[in-house]
Amino acid sequence: LEEEISGTTSSIGRLVLSLLLGAASYLSKQPGPARLWGNCFASPSCESSAMQLATDVLFQAVRALEWVVYAQANRSQNKHVNTFLAGNFAPQVHESTETITTFEGTVPECCYGAYLRNGPNPMHAPPGAYHWFDGTGMIHSIRLMAGKVVYSNRWLRTDMFKIEERVGAQVKMNFGDMYGVTGLLLLLLEGLRKLLGPRYLARNSKSNTAIYVVGDDVCAFHEAEQVLKFNVSPKDGVVSTVSYETFQGGWQNSVTAHPKFDGKTGEMVLFRYDIEKKPHVEVAFADQRTKQITKRAAVDTAKPVMMHDFAISGNYVILPVHPIEFKPEDLVKSTNLLFTFNDKAPSRYGLLKRSASLSNNRPENDDIRWFELPAHMSFHVVNAWDEDSKVVLITCIADKVTFDKTGLVVPEGRKYSDFYEDPATRPHLHKLVFDLEDGNVTSTRLLPKEYTVDFPVINTRATGYKSRWCYMSSFEVETGVVVRGCIKFDLQRGEVAGEINFGQHVYGGECVFVAESEQLTAANEDKGYIMTYIHDEKTEQSYFVIYDAKTMDSRPVTKVPISSRVPYGFHGLHVTEKQIQAQPSNHNF
Repeated sequence: LEEEISGTTSSIGRLVLSLLLGAASYLSKQPGPARLWGNCFASPSCESSAMQLATDVLFQAVRALEWVVYAQANRSQNKHVNTFLAGNFAPQVHESTETITTFEGTVPECCYGAYLRNGPNPMHAPPGAYHWFDGTGMIHSIRLMAGKVVYSNRWLRTDMFKIEERVGAQVKMNFGDMYGVTGLLLLLLEGLRKLLGPRYLARNSKSNTAIYVVGDDVCAFHEAEQVLKFNVSPKDGVVSTVSYETFQGGWQNSVTAHPKFDGKTGEMVLFRYDIEKKPHVEVAFADQRTKQITKRAAVDTAKPVMMHDFAISGNYVILPVHPIEFKPEDLVKSTNLLFTFNDKAPSRYGLLKRSASLSNNRPENDDIRWFELPAHMSFHVVNAWDEDSKVVLITCIADKVTFDKTGLVVPEGRKYSDFYEDPATRPHLHKLVFDLEDGNVTSTRLLPKEYTVDFPVINTRATGYKSRWCYMSSFEVETGVVVRGCIKFDLQRGEVAGEINFGQHVYGGECVFVAESEQLTAANEDKGYIMTYIHDEKTEQSYFVIYDAKTMDSRPVTKVPISSRVPYGFHGLHVTEKQIQAQPSNHNF
């Protein structure tokens, strides 16, 4: 019956076959829909056999209606190429491992360990629309040793991945589906699933955005999910999924993709946002070694908003609350993907004291200060620090942001979409200064207009404290949302200190900084290397590269050809040899 359903184009035929499948799975005493589509960790018993049969059949009816919605949406739209499924954005369909002994240059000793890069990689063709935020995370790992490297790529075995692997199809709507009448109908059908009970819900787990080491565990982070732990094999760097992180049982909520670790004390600060209920924002502080939550603070925001990143200084947590508003009622009024940028509302920055005395997990009035600027968006921050009675924030700011679905479509004659066609959407480097005495805030642009930059990184030992150097991905806006190179900026002098160009028709992603020394000084802050994956669009060849971060010479120190294509992705991390050996589950290998 499952094969008949997948091969049937008639919506009515699918509905009938789905109803039969619900009954058949129950009568044959198989988990049925609960196995195919349900939550893999919850299966409460039904009150009666008749109720279970009826509920299973209703669930299959909901699935059939979802197929009808997708089919109708696909028929009513012209067939366009989605930019995030095209070219080197297209997902890698195979997992592979290869040992590479012949490559250009040598691997610097401080770079021994593993470079890991996360990114969305859907296992199955989306039945509807698709956004770069969608797709289960795939880790592209390169194990760095003396004389040889080993490349491998593996999907993270999230709850969603396990279900889709069994089913052979996508089972939950994408972020890219959330627009227009189609998005509204799919959200309503998602609500019907909830009414049927938890066994018919799949945990929305992608884990596709970033990677950090928490305690001794290497972890994958996403915008709105629990943290997922995985192991890195000391032998070849191949990753294997372990379990979800609960922070010693103190935090089983979602976490955004960019926690912060104090460069001096190591304290971990994280936060989550909730678009459905209050508090819309919650901040937590944790001991980085023990992973014990030490305190948490609920922060009131006027409306549910999207918050991707934040910053810490030695004394404050800086929360950028931009007017990226969650407005499901606007789904049928525009082509926006669930979130809407409200240019009439201000961008607000909340400065929460890290030493705040919390009553019922809420800061006192004098423990949090709010500042306002005209509406803008900052997806990624560089760093923040305290200066006397002021707090300085370095961040990448765009005058506006759009989640319009038309930005996903590849125009005729182009390889990728005009993602940054509107100059106002292009992020630039800014310096914000919050004056705690007079309550004013100033914003200064640091880079000329010709630079479109994002994915900033620093020497992480300077996080929360005054730093001089930052490295940012430079985008080629004429080609789409592709990274052409890396810019080094001197925050002390306010000028570009170096620029690496990946080459003609060669693009990459975020560059990760690896310090040469474990001790941070003013003299050695930029002494180290930056590493990333690049891809030659002409030859279709992917490489792993290491550059000198101090000289910013465009000639790589190390250049490793990789047989498999490495798609463009999101954020990466260098895991040191010491961290690899310290993993708690090494004996599993």
